Amino acid sequence: MRAEILRRCGVELVVPLVDGLYCEEWLWLPDLLPEELEAWWCALENVETFWNERSRSTWPGTFILVGEDMQFFDLWESAWNAGAYRVRVEFNEQSDSASPDSYLRKADGTVILHKGAFHPQVANRSGGDES
Repeated sequence: MRAEILRRCGVELVVPLVDGLYCEEWLWLPDLLPEELEAWWCALENVETFWNERSRSTWPGTFILVGEDMQFFDLWESAWNAGAYRVRVEFNEQSDSASPDSYLRKADGTVILHKGAFHPQVANRSGGDES
């Protein structure tokens, strides 16, 4: 199993993911093309589905908890520092686009927020403009 995961990481899109609730790192192999990943993320209603294994199954692809396996951690760290994408999943509501809690970030620094990232009452309280 481990050898197969390492092989897949060598040929597939690998997205390092930080879980802000449990402070865990994951390797995510979304089985999507980059454009499909971005479209899927943009349409995501909320990230809370990530923390329940059953609802996480609605997310595309495979998730590997990095844990204490140094090879997985090395892959995660390399992908976080130089990969095409990285994801942070945080339980807090998104209220500031300049400092997002949950995001998909491209290698060029572009931050892509999911559909449910902003709640009107939060944006209005912070003086944000949704237009």
